[in-house]
Amino acid sequence: MKEGMAVLRQNKGLFALLLVGTLYMFVYMPINALYPLITMEYYNGTPMHISITEIAYASGMLIGGLLLGLFGNYQKRILLITASIFMMGISLTISGLLPQSGFFIFVVCCAIMGLSVPFYSGVQTALFQEKIKPEYLGRVFSLTGSIMSLAMPIGLILSGFFADRIGVNHWFLLSGILIICIAIVCPMITEIRKLDAKQNKGVCSYDISDKYFT
Repeated sequence: MKEGMAVLRQNKGLFALLLVGTLYMFVYMPINALYPLITMEYYNGTPMHISITEIAYASGMLIGGLLLGLFGNYQKRILLITASIFMMGISLTISGLLPQSGFFIFVVCCAIMGLSVPFYSGVQTALFQEKIKPEYLGRVFSLTGSIMSLAMPIGLILSGFFADRIGVNHWFLLSGILIICIAIVCPMITEIRKLDAKQNKGVCSYDISDKYFT
């Protein structure tokens, strides 16, 4: 992990994108565990309704993956990442604002959430692969995976605590607003914005092997 951090710190844009992504995952990932709760508790659903939301989300992800495959050569990758985060935030916000009779609109929101996921994870992965030399990719992805894995349980603890006290629908609303704020801040960071302007090259301008592997 130390080697992965050394590689990332050579590119301030990727490092900043990692921090933004960590914050995004911290807010978003716990929501996955709350879909059954909001369906049953707030929308007065049944196990069948839970299945409908899961199918809608999975279908959205499938369609998003297909669209990403068709339009994956789009050069404004930071714009795609930002749009994906924004779509997620808007869908969560709407889900939190819906009345209890608005279940089928919630299903549409679930599909949009799923649709947005490949445009974040897939595009970010491609960006890292483009900017980092192949020999260092494993270390960098190990670092990013560890950070994201750490963000999820912390977020779950906090989301469970607050959802129980303010209501799961209000937690969806609050999470959506926070994610919209992340989407607004992301392109405002100059180093992240510059990632699209840089030529396709690895971020390592020197060999770090002497420092870490001798």
